[in-house]
Amino acid sequence: MGGMEGRAEAARIVLEFTILFLPSNGLRKRVSEARLDVMFGNLARFAGLASLPLFLAVPGSAAAPWVFGKLPMVAQPLDSALAHTWDGIRKRNIQPWSDGLVHRPKSETPGDAVSEGQAYGMIVALYENDQATFNKIWDAAESKLWNDGNAYYDWRYENGRITGSGLATDADQDIALMLIFADALVKKGIWTEHQSPKNATYSARAQSILNTLWSKGINDGNLRPGANWGGGGTCSNGAGSWNCGDHVNPGYFSPANYRIFKDFDPSHAWGDVVEKSYTTIQKSPGYGKGLLPDWMNLDGSYPTSSALGYNPFYGGKALYKDAIRVHWRLAMDWMWFQEPRAKTFLENAAKFIGSPDKANFYTMEGSLVPAESTFTLSGEKGPSRSRREHSALTVGMWACAFLPRGTEAAEPWAKELLSFHGEGTDVWGLSRDPLGGQEDTAHNEIYFDQFLAWFGASSLAGRFTNVLADLNASDAATVQAWKNRPFVAFPTGNGAGAPMLTATLVKPGAWAVRMIDTASGKEWSTTGVSGSIEILVSELVGSDPLPTGTVQYEFRARGLKDTVLFERGITAVDRFRPRSGPSWIANGGRLDVEVRSGALLTLRHPDGRVLAQVRAETGSTSLRVPTSGLVLLEVSNDRESTVHRVLLLP
Repeated sequence: MGGMEGRAEAARIVLEFTILFLPSNGLRKRVSEARLDVMFGNLARFAGLASLPLFLAVPGSAAAPWVFGKLPMVAQPLDSALAHTWDGIRKRNIQPWSDGLVHRPKSETPGDAVSEGQAYGMIVALYENDQATFNKIWDAAESKLWNDGNAYYDWRYENGRITGSGLATDADQDIALMLIFADALVKKGIWTEHQSPKNATYSARAQSILNTLWSKGINDGNLRPGANWGGGGTCSNGAGSWNCGDHVNPGYFSPANYRIFKDFDPSHAWGDVVEKSYTTIQKSPGYGKGLLPDWMNLDGSYPTSSALGYNPFYGGKALYKDAIRVHWRLAMDWMWFQEPRAKTFLENAAKFIGSPDKANFYTMEGSLVPAESTFTLSGEKGPSRSRREHSALTVGMWACAFLPRGTEAAEPWAKELLSFHGEGTDVWGLSRDPLGGQEDTAHNEIYFDQFLAWFGASSLAGRFTNVLADLNASDAATVQAWKNRPFVAFPTGNGAGAPMLTATLVKPGAWAVRMIDTASGKEWSTTGVSGSIEILVSELVGSDPLPTGTVQYEFRARGLKDTVLFERGITAVDRFRPRSGPSWIANGGRLDVEVRSGALLTLRHPDGRVLAQVRAETGSTSLRVPTSGLVLLEVSNDRESTVHRVLLLP
């Protein structure tokens, strides 16, 4: 389960909840709803819960409490994967080391740490509302990486010492953004005040980083790779000069950051950095395809310098692991600020890539990077893999290009991304590559791939929000909840026609509804951002025929940790007929249960008391119902034991 450290955790076991009632026209109708929260300590109250062919709703990190859901989200549920991945990152990248830094277990010098990794860890910790880990990472970066004389984080650390000095601008700008967000959370009373080992507060360090970025990382409004990092050329700003390179890394450009910096730090012209970033992006040789090279000059030409920074590939002329971040970074600017230039570039990318199976790394001409080009993990000790990569990393980043098209267009990307996250696992990656290549957990970096997949997934889930906008919303103090819980309204009379799915939230927010035909597995979905939900099933299925059997419905709303699940037949029926197990019908003061083979039937009160018990043979058996309201029907045989919730109206 997500967030086991420092958080109270519960197992949310979702059991079928069937409401049986007899309307005046004599037709039995039912609405099934799944929502039973059971703490680990209460499991002993229920006998026979070891094998439940029912639904499991995983709690944890549906959204941090300030994410109120104004960004749309896809219908595919990604919250569990996000929470579990964060657990995996802490387990593999932080906890094995005593210094608190985010490490790279499989880099060319295994176990090193870079400033970028500290930024990424702080991003995920903040959006997972994990202040303890956020502080742990930041404190470690302050102690191990902060350069007091130059007021930036040195970019690389290993074996107890700095092995790469200089400012990497992408890392420091992301750390500054997270510190600004953290400061806002403190001011709202959501997080508590904290000072680093350098006696810096969140806001004070954010300001010192922005001062340094402006004096040593930006030249004439252009974000450079960094100070004394990147090789070649000299940049200057006022009286100072530094070794900065003749080129830029456009995958570093993050206009959404600069818009927030502009409000936080009005003393510097951050608006110029927004404009210069888009000017350079538009000169990319792959602009029409939504492609950027890892490294380029400001005029769109390729660098001639051989010193292209850390670990360059293909002469910096391909969209590889640096540049691919542009889709996520520009998606931020579109989703947070509706920047049309971001939408145009992302639309170019969406047209070029087309479908999720094409997600990979590309040259500016639009061809895949060479399959024969490989790299080796863990220095020379680990496995090698091709740089041509269809993985959670590439799917997560390319998926962001489809966000301006809306959630329906992004839905297949969410599904493809989830295919790289096995149920119950805590890592993005498959144990075996379904296409026969090398995308498996043994060949994962267990660093860059995990973070970029998380960024893509959280963007699809509508969780990568502008925290300041969330906190400043007029209804921010209102806690999201169901005003009217999800319900399936069926037609009156003989039940002909399609039902309507309805629900109401206490305030407008992002929601998603999925409908799954349990016989065929086919699913339909829709999403929205509003306070009310009214969906005709006939409109949801479109041109498809209505399912005629049992259908599973799933309702989710951003800001709510639980997923409402229930099953219902499309047509009116007078008996409950699940896909397997017993069927039953309420008849006055008794419950008639039909089983397919011999079983022990036990009727329990929710507190565990036995109300009735009978050994049933194949066929129908009656149990006296001594009470109205909720009862638990337990059906046990030699193979399994199942529990069904039944609400009997008086």
